[in-house]
Amino acid sequence: MQAVQGDGRTKFEHLKGLAEQGNAIARAELDAIPPIPPAARHVWEWFEDIGRRRTVGFGPSAITWQDIAAWCHVTGNQPQPWEVRGICRIDDTLMRVRAEEQAAKDRAAQQKGVKR
Repeated sequence: MQAVQGDGRTKFEHLKGLAEQGNAIARAELDAIPPIPPAARHVWEWFEDIGRRRTVGFGPSAITWQDIAAWCHVTGNQPQPWEVRGICRIDDTLMRVRAEEQAAKDRAAQQKGVKR
């Protein structure tokens, strides 16, 4: 859902826009996303806050310990170890999904280039 599409927006942003326009399929897909437990919502918000500042070279980079330390210093937040692990696990999952998506695009492009 957080994978950036060709226009720079995420799939989630696309679905949200379509759902707001009355698209039932987009609404159903959004409704299928499990809610974030209230006790962990702040961890997701912190992840999003840190993630918006990630470096991008040949694609987005993983959030580093230095990124988290700098964010703590600037914001004054002092997350517990379980919260930092949560941020890292979310980011690890995002990086894995983006790598899988890129690999699928690469395979599709390669198959288009293969003539039989």
